[in-house]
Amino acid sequence: MSNQPFKDKVVFITGGTSGLGLATTKLFLSSSALVFCVDIHPRSILTPLSSPNLTFHNCDVSSPTSCETAVSACIDRFSRIDILFSCAGILAPVATVIDLSISDFQNTINTNLCA
Repeated sequence: MSNQPFKDKVVFITGGTSGLGLATTKLFLSSSALVFCVDIHPRSILTPLSSPNLTFHNCDVSSPTSCETAVSACIDRFSRIDILFSCAGILAPVATVIDLSISDFQNTINTNLCA
């Protein structure tokens, strides 16, 4: 068995520029994976990682169209996706059920569950 089980595997990571997603991006890069990182945050956060195995694509995972574009870009770049690691997530504004707007509720659901 290889000591690099992720070598040359194409890993699609959502929310890959912060928190658990960033840690996951770093881990897969250290394992010689080909990482396609998508996030709504700017690529500059990943600059210290500068690796030929890292591709960044700006994506709003609450938008199906944005997700479809990101998946297509990954397929165009690598011809496949071997691993999907979904780390994107947001917190809803702190409010009572009565005070939470429908749009804030829907955005949280779309980002955390539907993406």
